[in-house]
Amino acid sequence: MKVHAPLALLGVVCLLVSCRSGAPERAPGPSSNGPGAAAVGSEALCALCEKPIPAGKEVLLVAANGESQPYRCVHCALTAQAATSPPSTVTLRSPLSNTEITIRRGKNGWSVAPSTAVFLSLPEAGGECVDRHRAFPDRDEYRRYLSAHPELPTAKAVPYSIDRIAELLAAGLPATGIRPNAPVQLLVVGMLTHLPFKESVQPVLEEALKAAGPRVGARFVDATRPEGRALLSAHGIRAHLPVVLFLHGSSRVRVEGREVDFRGFPGGSWTREDLVAALRQAAGAE
Repeated sequence: MKVHAPLALLGVVCLLVSCRSGAPERAPGPSSNGPGAAAVGSEALCALCEKPIPAGKEVLLVAANGESQPYRCVHCALTAQAATSPPSTVTLRSPLSNTEITIRRGKNGWSVAPSTAVFLSLPEAGGECVDRHRAFPDRDEYRRYLSAHPELPTAKAVPYSIDRIAELLAAGLPATGIRPNAPVQLLVVGMLTHLPFKESVQPVLEEALKAAGPRVGARFVDATRPEGRALLSAHGIRAHLPVVLFLHGSSRVRVEGREVDFRGFPGGSWTREDLVAALRQAAGAE
């Protein structure tokens, strides 16, 4: 069973993250109020993830009409670029050499300059992502950056090309969910269009749903949309999380005699094995 279903080329790419409950809905694109992001006092906030934008390190999206919008990281900018009518460009600087990298989206797809550029996408740690979502002019700087940051999980790091990112993120989730008539339904509230969700969470969900069998289905809700924010707020969840899984109305489930909290990336408070066990347990109780 595959959870992926091709989206009607929404731009071919949809990337990463907004999870502040109760915040006003904001379309992920250039601001109609001109350049600049929302701000609290003098602090600029990313229009997508609503986190502070480091001064002088913003990632800038310029739309076809010339309007510009800064974002916090390359993933937020690419998510917005995917939802913006082409042509558009995203520009940013690499962390070591300060080389300018330009990502262009045209009617015929995506390109990047320099053509040797690669992208780093690692799961967040403690709600932080800036040092884990980067662009580099070539693989040499990519390798040097990882060597300079031994705290990063380098074993999981992949030097993504723009084509590979587009391939990964062109696939979406079924609008009707997975097996919507199954007696057990897993509610997935997450950053569904974000690259880290798609590469680190979605494959685990696919595997777990397949292993759990036909009595288990899933519904997907975007955490950046009103329904997703309302669901998280109703459960008192205001932390910046890539995904929260609800089973029978709770993210906390007793699995094999212990409580598992299905929040955040797999490998933290929960694992694929935990999810399979919880789903099978729920299916057996029906």
